[in-house]
Amino acid sequence: MTISNLLLLLLIIAAHGVFAWRLLLIYRLVNLGQGTLGLDEIPGRIKDLLVKGFGQKLVRKKPSGWGHAVIFWGFWIITYGTLEGLINGLTPNHFSFAFMGPLWVLMNSLQDFFGLFVMIALGIGLYRRVITRPKRLEGDFSHTVDAVIILG
Repeated sequence: MTISNLLLLLLIIAAHGVFAWRLLLIYRLVNLGQGTLGLDEIPGRIKDLLVKGFGQKLVRKKPSGWGHAVIFWGFWIITYGTLEGLINGLTPNHFSFAFMGPLWVLMNSLQDFFGLFVMIALGIGLYRRVITRPKRLEGDFSHTVDAVIILG
């Protein structure tokens, strides 16, 4: 293992540590309220996650929500390539998902297309947020700055 492989591994471990610490903090904050965290009705919650979360059902109700959905789905597709690069960075030999055959070719092609679609959707989102500013996107200056940072 080279020094760059080791540094990457240490950064990954540190990032996961920060994530776990923040997750625990949020869990504790949620439990300060009344009631429970709501770990009941697991099948219904999984369905909501798939339909409303991954399916982006709620945001797709408005035409502008399709841009949000494209960005969301695009980042999931792009993450496939990022994962391949991450594993490649942790291993001394060249790693590739090429062993997946046609699925690998499909995912690489989808990454290119979704990369383009995501950039277009981000540009449109930035234009809407800064230039046209629909009524529902109006807010204080910090609201706009946060959105511009995220879109950037």
